[in-house]
Amino acid sequence: MRNRALKDMIWAACIAIALAAVFVGFVLEAVGHYYGDKSRPVMDLGHSVSAPKTEVRQSGMTADGTVHRLQQSADAGQVYLDSLVYLCDASFIPLRSSGLTAGQVWGSESGSLPMNKLDLWTITFPADNSQRSPGQACMLSQPKTLVLCIGSEGLDGLNEDSFVQYYEALIEDIHNYSPATVMICCPVASVAPGYTGLDNMSGTRAAEINSWIMRVCRETGAWYADLTSVLNDGGYLRVEFAEPDGRTLNAAGLNAMLNYLRIHALSSN
Repeated sequence: MRNRALKDMIWAACIAIALAAVFVGFVLEAVGHYYGDKSRPVMDLGHSVSAPKTEVRQSGMTADGTVHRLQQSADAGQVYLDSLVYLCDASFIPLRSSGLTAGQVWGSESGSLPMNKLDLWTITFPADNSQRSPGQACMLSQPKTLVLCIGSEGLDGLNEDSFVQYYEALIEDIHNYSPATVMICCPVASVAPGYTGLDNMSGTRAAEINSWIMRVCRETGAWYADLTSVLNDGGYLRVEFAEPDGRTLNAAGLNAMLNYLRIHALSSN
């Protein structure tokens, strides 16, 4: 009797050990399956963010890390100049009353467009003489090509990064309102030799600002019009192209600018 009881106890113990082994095996299998599932390869949705920044932002503007300069072309004529819209600061604003182009010339009432107050810019919209931001004006008119003649005013407190940030914000705003508009950035026109204005502009300063504008073109895909090749001599605005203030383009200077654009025309126009 005692032997039978002992055998039953040994048998029960074996069954218990077997059940325990099965339980442990089940737990290990379950845990092992869990980690295997977690280690499956997944799609890296952020990979495209770190891809090289090369994109076509809009028709005619490609941001690929290079400065796209206007190339010499056949003479596109007055019709081409009349098809352009010009956004001008004080150096170029005489174009508005010059009669040299039938294209719209946008500028503020005073003619000044300071870069350090770019977020406050309003221009006189020719269609109804209303005051609108450049982006709003583009929304209403959807210009095919916008020539930006800005960057020489309101430079106090701006370094390269802040200047570029303001300028690129303007381009982005225009793009949001008018996605098909192609933009051409012009360099600042420098100043005549001997200029002593309170803004401290000089040939050296103008060249520095123009390098910033080229950076804007490189980062946004906007075209660069190298007007310095016709307006400047030795880094300074040619005397024959300057008003008596030594800062503003006269009729001859504006003609030189327009002649450059008509023989460096965009083929898409």
